[in-house]
Amino acid sequence: MNRIVLHMTLLAFVLLSGCSRSSVDCSSEASFAAVIPLVQEKVDQKTRDRVRAANSNQPIATSRVRAAVRQANFTIVDVRTTQQDPNSTRRFCVGRLKVTIPPAVLQEADRGRQAAGLGTTLQLAEANDVDRDGGAFVLELRYNVQPTDDGNRIYAELEEADGVANFFAETFAFYLLRPVVEQARIEEDRQAAEQRRVEQQQQQEQEAALTEQRAAILDQARSENRLSEQTINAIWRGIPPDTRSQLLEMQRAWLRRRVADCRIEAASASTQPQDREAARLRCDTRMTNERINYLRQFASGY
Repeated sequence: MNRIVLHMTLLAFVLLSGCSRSSVDCSSEASFAAVIPLVQEKVDQKTRDRVRAANSNQPIATSRVRAAVRQANFTIVDVRTTQQDPNSTRRFCVGRLKVTIPPAVLQEADRGRQAAGLGTTLQLAEANDVDRDGGAFVLELRYNVQPTDDGNRIYAELEEADGVANFFAETFAFYLLRPVVEQARIEEDRQAAEQRRVEQQQQQEQEAALTEQRAAILDQARSENRLSEQTINAIWRGIPPDTRSQLLEMQRAWLRRRVADCRIEAASASTQPQDREAARLRCDTRMTNERINYLRQFASGY
């Protein structure tokens, strides 16, 4: 902190000794010393907002946010004055803000983004029109500077500060949130695995219940079919022999039709073998019962 205070005091002394008290230069070290802390503070603020929005239950200390942002090196290059009024001491400036972020910070940020299912920091830079210059991220910075009335200090303002800070805030936020995001991803994966286990168990139980149900339906269909066969055989035996002889050819034709009709009905009922067999038996029983009602008129004692 003492280094920063001394550095700022030295810049103020240079401004007093070597510069006009009535105007400032866009590209002076004194102007940079006024502008860069504004950029850093804006990145601090945006980073805090993103961290708070993503991690409201476990807040991260403001000091940690500030320390993370201060790991980066902020410089301004290729400065030019865009507006200069001889009747005003204010200068409007545009330059290139170069921010060099340590590789370890970028790696942590990428891990956090990967855990969140997002692209890399480089892909984020491309999406935000942030250029790369060697190891630095570069984007346009617009600002204005003006000396105070006594000429002892420089007052600076950023233009479109939110747009300048967004990319860097996103990067530092994921650097800070990486452990939280990874833990959340682990918990999501655990919950998803548990959900899959429950769904698989439910499916297995449902399949077992369906298998049991199919078996019960098939057993019932077989029992009902045996009863209908026993009944029609008893009625057939109760028909006088001479009448049976007259009905025999018709009865054989009916049997062939029963087989054919029930085979077709079973085929259209299901692709599952047990269901098809149950459908065939139910059809057989239904047609047999209909035939029983027809044959009763010829049987003695019915």
